[in-house]
Amino acid sequence: MISKITIDEIKNQMDIVDVVGDFVTLKKSGSSYKALSPFSAEKTPSFYVVPSKQIFKDFSSGKGGDAITFIMEIDGLSYMEALRYLAKKYGIEVVEEERTDEQQIAQNKRESLYILLNYAKDYFCDKLFNTEDGKNIGLTYFKERGFSDEIVKKFELGYSLDEWSGLMDAAVAKGYNPELLEEAGLIIKGDNKTYDRFRARVMFPIHNITGKTIAFGARTLSKEKNQPKYINSPETELYHKSKVLYGLFQSKLAIRKEDNVFLVEGYTDVISMHQAGVENVVSSSGTALTVEQVKLIKRYTNNVTMLFDGDAAGMRAAIRGIDLLLEGDLDVKAVALPDGEDPDSYSRKLSVSAFRNYVEAEAKDSGERAKSVKLYTHIYREGKVWEVYQEAKGVVIPDSTGSYPLDKSPWIPLRFVRIDGEDYGRGDVEEYIGDIKSLEGLSQAIVEGSAAAAKLLFLVNPNGTTSPEELAEADNGAFIPGT
Repeated sequence: MISKITIDEIKNQMDIVDVVGDFVTLKKSGSSYKALSPFSAEKTPSFYVVPSKQIFKDFSSGKGGDAITFIMEIDGLSYMEALRYLAKKYGIEVVEEERTDEQQIAQNKRESLYILLNYAKDYFCDKLFNTEDGKNIGLTYFKERGFSDEIVKKFELGYSLDEWSGLMDAAVAKGYNPELLEEAGLIIKGDNKTYDRFRARVMFPIHNITGKTIAFGARTLSKEKNQPKYINSPETELYHKSKVLYGLFQSKLAIRKEDNVFLVEGYTDVISMHQAGVENVVSSSGTALTVEQVKLIKRYTNNVTMLFDGDAAGMRAAIRGIDLLLEGDLDVKAVALPDGEDPDSYSRKLSVSAFRNYVEAEAKDSGERAKSVKLYTHIYREGKVWEVYQEAKGVVIPDSTGSYPLDKSPWIPLRFVRIDGEDYGRGDVEEYIGDIKSLEGLSQAIVEGSAAAAKLLFLVNPNGTTSPEELAEADNGAFIPGT
């Protein structure tokens, strides 16, 4: 239990603008500050911070209170967890009051999970630096990827030994409850035995936005084919993967400073870019981007630059996330890396300055190309496909019956189009829409079948043109209808 003296000191030192400003971009408005709500998707700011009263008020969600309340709401922390976060932020020593046996038993389970996961993180870090296997296998792997000791410690990387119960035995010996180990996703209870979830893997702690360890990603270095390359913590009371962005804790200040975030795919992509001096970067941890993650990005910036592998798989991965980013009213740019490269490999191949220059130059160019994508995206959302046709090729609007002369169908080029999750070439697409006779039917087919690919004109044709006229005349070998 945190002492009243410590709580009073925290309240005396905390500043509402300073605390909220770590999570939300505030703009001065008279004697107050305002911002878009971090708790809801809104286009007009209704979130206010009042320094004179040391309070915030969010009119879109109804939430309000002091800095402690804000920390509790923004990261789902308990009152005591929020106090500890603020004490750490302001360098205040936390004085604990003695607990009775009853109070110890009644300790908040969430806080216990945080403590246990922090212990596990420290355990894996220790094994990386202070065991033969950790140094010869885990640390060697990180060194081969160009990670300095400083970067390894910054991301609190570790190693799990090739032991069935190394972590479990050590944690139980320290007094941790085996049931809590299971709830934290650290051990697995089978029919005949209980064992560590993570064994013989390099460890990537996953942090929440306040820096607490909430889960782990783990990569095997074994060449055995029956082992998955990566495994992750299961969903727990603390960890919901759809609501977490890897690297956000380490990157949030740089994201706000640069007013842009680079979005990559994996753990090592994030770490390699930090090593290369690009710190405003996060990852969806190899999973498809979610609405919750988009909202999380929007707390810090409205500008996203996607970095993706230059091959077809990388392109498809980019397509999956572009819709959500645009629907979240974010400004999206994209950088396609050379074939066979990913952010991790390419940042190691180039010098720090060369990699930064490449990313910045490509992002700037894609921003110009994206202007045409925004035009088409807006028209898609409004369902006004015919205005696009006219602008692109001057096609006559159909008659009152909605019939459309398919032989005069305007085409705009793409190398492929995705319909219902499948890739189609030119002939396939023409056959797909061949029986569509009405404006309504064609609009629906375009919006449902081709919108995602259409928004990526500047990705699949990065050296192409951007005006509707030039797009309509270009020919890259395959076509989609009415982009």
